[in-house]
Amino acid sequence: IALGSEIALPADISGKSSVVLDLIAGAGYSRRLGDKSVFSGGYNLDIELFPEVSDFSMVDQSAFAGFRHVFSPSWGAAVQASDQYTMVGGSGFRNRMGLRGSAKRKFGNRSTLEAILSIFTDTFPGEADEARQDRDGTLSALGLDYRFAFKRFGLGCRLLYVHSVNSADGGDFDYATEDLLLEIGMVLKDAGVTREKALMALKAAGKVVYG
Repeated sequence: IALGSEIALPADISGKSSVVLDLIAGAGYSRRLGDKSVFSGGYNLDIELFPEVSDFSMVDQSAFAGFRHVFSPSWGAAVQASDQYTMVGGSGFRNRMGLRGSAKRKFGNRSTLEAILSIFTDTFPGEADEARQDRDGTLSALGLDYRFAFKRFGLGCRLLYVHSVNSADGGDFDYATEDLLLEIGMVLKDAGVTREKALMALKAAGKVVYG
């Protein structure tokens, strides 16, 4: 155990502080293609400014386009392509391009199971000091998302499992992870909206719904 006054800061930590200015903006578009399909696209911008330490200021831009289709009241599928470009301190930091596909199965009115496959390619400008520290690579993730509702008690549960593998050009950044998430929610007050009204609102907003 040591007191802060006895610890020397590393050379790359200045000890400076700064106010943070955060700007988030986005735009999206969706269009129904018949009764069972929807095309969507959008753009998001996230700017974080640190006036006193501008080297840490970040600009993150992303664009996406997706297509969703319902094959039957119980089956649906979706695919989405995306491109994200991040700058830090005014210089390019990372370009991530991705493709995500999913298939969803609905079991009655209480539960759904969705299988998701995502693939991302990361490109970091510049060259690494050593070949094994090259972060350029491909991240692949396979997930299962199960949701169940206990309508009698107003409870909703979600169990999400994700297996991810990152294969980088440099061995120092190869890794594999296993993630498990459990969420439980409860409705404390009924909003008084019927299922029929909710479905009408979703369809009016251009959303594809199941059943």
